[in-house]
Amino acid sequence: MIKKIMLVEDEASVMEATQIVLEMYDFEVLALPDAEHIFEQIETFKPDTILMDFNIGLHNGRKICDQIKANPSIAGIKVLLFSAAVNDDNEFNNPIFSNFDNYVGKPYAIDELIEKITC
Repeated sequence: MIKKIMLVEDEASVMEATQIVLEMYDFEVLALPDAEHIFEQIETFKPDTILMDFNIGLHNGRKICDQIKANPSIAGIKVLLFSAAVNDDNEFNNPIFSNFDNYVGKPYAIDELIEKITC
């Protein structure tokens, strides 16, 4: 079964490169340049994992993650913080990231990206 990944990233080059990598590993990817209609997109796409930047234009990835985890119908979706602000476990242990399931720091190693999505 193909795993569905929602990628929410406002930096076009990072979004495009990451989408290409994920598709090379046979993931079905929905790439969003902003979080404007993210809850409608979650409802229709039904992702297994959301890879989300911390700052997405005018939206805050932490607040969106908090809303996802507070909604019983979608709380089971794995949400990974995708940010240059977090590059190790010590930084990720900050309480503001507590609702994220894990993180992928930018720049990322492809093997780390795939491992964190699949585990």
